[in-house]
This record gives sequence, C-alpha cells and structure tokens, in this order.
Amino acid sequence: MIFIIELFNNIQSFLHIGGAVLWGILFAMLLLWTLIIERFIYFTINFPEEKKKLLKYWHLQSINHKNKSHPKDNLAKHRLRSIIVLSTELNIRRYLPLIKVLVALSPLLGLLGTVTGMILVFDTLSVIGVSSAKAIAAGVYKATIPTMAGMIVALSGLFASGYLNRHAQRQVEWLQEQLI
Repeated sequence: MIFIIELFNNIQSFLHIGGAVLWGILFAMLLLWTLIIERFIYFTINFPEEKKKLLKYWHLQSINHKNKSHPKDNLAKHRLRSIIVLSTELNIRRYLPLIKVLVALSPLLGLLGTVTGMILVFDTLSVIGVSSAKAIAAGVYKATIPTMAGMIVALSGLFASGYLNRHAQRQVEWLQEQLI
C-alpha cells in the first residue's frame, strides 16, 4: 500500500514539474495503450473465433455453389468473398489509424511543452537577468521533461503499432488465401 502511495506521489510530482502539457501527454498515453491492449486482446481472443465462423460460413457457401457452374454464381461467390474479406479487414484494422495518430501526436505535445517551458525560461531571464544560472537551469530542466515524456510515449507506441500493423496485414493475407 505504501508503494502505491509513493508511486502516486512520484507521478504527481513529475506532472507538476513538467507543466500542464504533461497532462495531455498522459491522456494521449492512456488512450494509446488502451487501444493497443484492445487490439492485442482482439487478435488473441476474439479474432480466432471470428476466423472459425468465417471459414465455416465460407465452406457452407462453397458447398452450395459447388455444383453450379453458371457465370452468375461464380460472380456471386466472388462478390461474397470480397465482402467477407473487406468487412473482416475493417474489423482487423479498427483503431490502427488512431493509434498511428496518437504515436505521431505524442512528440508534438512534448515539443509544445518544451516551447511553453522555454517561454517561462525567457520570462525568468527578463526578470532576473542572466546572473542566476541556477534559475535558468531549473527552467530548462522543466522545459525538457515534456519532450522526454512525449518521446517515450511515441517510441513505445511506435513499436506496438508496427507490430499490430504487420500482424493485421498477415491476417488479411491469410484470410484472402483461405477464401479461394
């Protein structure tokens, strides 16, 4: 219990040092990782069941159209395959564009925090002057915290996003091969 209280106090202190922009980065990080975890759960739990249902449905449709050699039946089967693949691809790729946007947004929020922090440093310089190196160093320290936080969120999300995109592409290709 003491560990959790200390962790909460450390996070609160970190957010206070970095300024208001860190709250935006925190929100972006929570949303990003919520979506990433949702996609991992979808690919490991929901999608295998969905694949089984799709293959069973496709197999039943193939049996119904097997004895029919009319061109309209072949066209209908081709359209059905396209509909199945496209609708499944929409489910597979759900939230992946939003994840990419959040990955790209995180360093930009960090830079926004750096710019606002540097404005405070220049404001301090105008009031105190260049004689207080300690005040300038403290301001620069506060200004770099959001950049670091934004980059960490972006890098962690970038690796997960890349993995999810590759996995989604493999699943779509697998489905296209199975529905021939």
